[in-house]
Amino acid sequence: MERRKNLKIVVMVVVMLTIIFFAQTAFAVDIQQGMDPLEAMNNLVDFILSIVTVVGVIALIWGGVQLALALKSQDASQRTNAILFLAGGAIMVGIKFVLQAIGVSV
Repeated sequence: MERRKNLKIVVMVVVMLTIIFFAQTAFAVDIQQGMDPLEAMNNLVDFILSIVTVVGVIALIWGGVQLALALKSQDASQRTNAILFLAGGAIMVGIKFVLQAIGVSV
């Protein structure tokens, strides 16, 4: 019983020391120094859209390969899945233009 109590105390001390020594201070940037929050948000949105575009290009390539294999093997269900994959990739590539067309500022 005494050993278990000592173990709990040791674990609590280790956790407390970890919290104290590994704490990180986050400093906020003053808007007057030139960092605009909207600019940061726009940069994040552009970054996410570029990742979606790259994934869309990869999906287009994969869908094209799958469609070629489906046409070679004459498999209708595989052909349907490949066409859906191609359509999804095309939408992902053009998502920025779709958002601009519906009025979302990107």
